Amino acid sequence: MRNAFTDCKSPSLSAFQPTSKPPSLQVATGLTSMPQSLDVLQIHPDDNICVATRKLPAGTFVVCGEISFELTTDAALGSKLSLRALSTGDKIIKFGEPIGSLTADVAVGDYVHTHNLESDYIHTYQHGELISHPRMR
Repeated sequence: MRNAFTDCKSPSLSAFQPTSKPPSLQVATGLTSMPQSLDVLQIHPDDNICVATRKLPAGTFVVCGEISFELTTDAALGSKLSLRALSTGDKIIKFGEPIGSLTADVAVGDYVHTHNLESDYIHTYQHGELISHPRMR
């Protein structure tokens, strides 16, 4: 009896070896040199938040593309920071996709997390306590 598995052939190890050099930094990113310090990263061009790539103390001046702001609070590694002023109910976009809705207004540079963001898809918890979700009542 034939099936997809019996017709498969194991590729040789050489099939997994790179056949050419990786693209240069300029080709891959459009940059001619890497920034000295990358404090935040906007993962997708449609994102309205950026992500802290390291611990950032309050007072740090952050630049993300054309947007710049000074942090008013400390930001831990992985913190989501708003790239524009947003209102309650606005969608937070990360990876180019909505990840939730704001439960409070945020200013440019504000920390976005469970204290002001509610998932549109799963229950949201803050400090171990379930935050009620209108679609899950």
